[in-house]
Amino acid sequence: MEEGVVNEILQGPLRDLFDSTQFITDVSGSGNNWAVGHKLYGCQYREQIVEKLRRVAEQCDCLQCFFVIHSMGGGTGSGLGTFVLNVLEDEFPEVYRFVTSVYPSAEDDVITSPYNSVLAMRELTEHADCVLPIENQSLVDIVNKIHHMANSGKLGAVKPNSLVTSNKGGMKEGEKPFDAMNNIVANLLLNLTSSARFEGALNMDLNEISMNLVPFPHLHYLTSSLTPLYTLADVNVPTRRLDQMFSDAFNKDHQLIRADPKHSLYLACALMVRGNVHISDLRRNIERSVWNFLLTLI
Repeated sequence: MEEGVVNEILQGPLRDLFDSTQFITDVSGSGNNWAVGHKLYGCQYREQIVEKLRRVAEQCDCLQCFFVIHSMGGGTGSGLGTFVLNVLEDEFPEVYRFVTSVYPSAEDDVITSPYNSVLAMRELTEHADCVLPIENQSLVDIVNKIHHMANSGKLGAVKPNSLVTSNKGGMKEGEKPFDAMNNIVANLLLNLTSSARFEGALNMDLNEISMNLVPFPHLHYLTSSLTPLYTLADVNVPTRRLDQMFSDAFNKDHQLIRADPKHSLYLACALMVRGNVHISDLRRNIERSVWNFLLTLI
């Protein structure tokens, strides 16, 4: 909501990606307070939010779902972000609501972030159809791992102006590589929505993710994993073998939230593969993965 922050985006290199007529701003932000974003700004700007949502929805030939991307630690992301979910449920009850929520790390400098996250979690549970939680600390760990591999020569040659490590191509001591962290999340969303943006015989509808992976209405928090963690646009490396990529997909080091599902139970699992891959190789790896899980359980 902070006007100064939005103006920086409009004057930066990403200004052409956004429609300036769709921005909603105020003089100041929510002061890291969930209640200000949800109760104050939400009620104050509800009509503007609904109008801008309808304007965009009317331009769609086939409206599949809404994507809400927000942070959980701040006041605007957690408060106004979850308020938008309520609005979407009221105005477009038949359209699925996908949410990508970025959770704060233990070293977060916002003292109210735990409270904001807890209050926002209740709204996510009630009003979202599918949530992809992403943890800041997991992103930092992944970037540090890639940085270590690049320095040790295991990763191959990192291309100039790459977002693998940071916006400067390297990472100083104590520096948080925000560009590299954002790049990982962007790759996840690009892979997730690729079937809606490109033609293909085996493409799936985005709503099938929620239909097949959410067993009960409130049990809709998914653990997302990504492999490889970098793109070929960033690193000069040969394409990885499919067998290794399947193993990495179930490795906790490739997850965007710090959890280990192998210590619990998989209720459902989906593997989305992009590229030139044979169906026979996919089936072989799926069978191999199932046998590995059975052996682990035994």
